[in-house]
Amino acid sequence: MGVRPGVSKRMDPTNSMPDSKRRHTRRRVLLRALTQSGVFSAERLGVVTDLSEGGAFIETHSRPARGTRLWVCMSLADGSLFHAYVEVVRSTSRGVGTRFVRLDPDGVGKIQSATVALH
Repeated sequence: MGVRPGVSKRMDPTNSMPDSKRRHTRRRVLLRALTQSGVFSAERLGVVTDLSEGGAFIETHSRPARGTRLWVCMSLADGSLFHAYVEVVRSTSRGVGTRFVRLDPDGVGKIQSATVALH
């Protein structure tokens, strides 16, 4: 699992990005996601670009404030859907970093399958 020339280790799609501040290892993914902040709010399209058992980074044009809770529906590579309730923990010019507040009962298994499928 080497780094390709001209690509930083951080941008290598096989990089698992360990970080001493994180409890869970993040994995690079590309998953379509729909987010919604409330029952009557519009769905927003985004792309999950990294995922762990603790949360996800969602590239999106909307920038909900830190502390905002969202429903997220991700389309996994095998065609199944993954639902989670997340809280925004940071916002950047590219999107939002989130932590999982509530997962589907089989959510952790789906996360593990989604990240293992990359290798």
